[in-house]
Amino acid sequence: MRSMLVLGAVLAVFFAEASADEETALALLRDVAAEANAYEEKRFAFTVDYSAEENGEAISAVLRFDPRRPSGEKWDLIGADIDDLTKDERKRFKALQKDENGDKDITYAGVDEMLTDVSFVDETETHARFRTPLSDEDLPDGVMEALLTVDKNARYISEIRVQTIKPFKPAPIAKIKSLFETLSFSPPAEEGGPVLLTRSESGAEGKAMFRKFSAKSVEIYSDIEIIDASDIPSRSSDD
Repeated sequence: MRSMLVLGAVLAVFFAEASADEETALALLRDVAAEANAYEEKRFAFTVDYSAEENGEAISAVLRFDPRRPSGEKWDLIGADIDDLTKDERKRFKALQKDENGDKDITYAGVDEMLTDVSFVDETETHARFRTPLSDEDLPDGVMEALLTVDKNARYISEIRVQTIKPFKPAPIAKIKSLFETLSFSPPAEEGGPVLLTRSESGAEGKAMFRKFSAKSVEIYSDIEIIDASDIPSRSSDD
């Protein structure tokens, strides 16, 4: 009986310490998520090396986004001319030109809004991982989640992975078997500086209109600049 009491006391101490460690890790996650909001209103210029494969067809391009450019021209092709693109590539590029906020995910500002139901997963000496369910009015409940990895020493979120938990049907004639996007971030170049996106990898498999589809892409980000708001033309000056 005494040995059982001793064991119970040891286990109680162990789980109390584990719970305390989890709370410390969760507090760190919330702190670094909130710190990123200092750059929520900042704008960024960047270069992205984009490569993708959709149903066996390869696509690649190097692009530059700059919010200082006029509306409808904020994206620019690097090392290529639009006339050299295929008909499908030109269509994609013209659609991209409509995106006036291509820099919105360069930092993870706003990620704290995802942390309402976040839970601790595990940790090592250098990193801690967390899981949070994702909900969207266009998606069924319980089909998507986000995994966040925090670098405990450098104090920043080094990776955010959004992924399916199980297959789902976004429409009666479509089914998503798997879907993921992994965002990798670099530590601040200086104390108090922004944590910046360096790589995005995504993939999807499923069926739509009775045909199977698969897609995957990789985006590498470089030459990122913080742009002063006063340098960005208003819509009225673009006209």
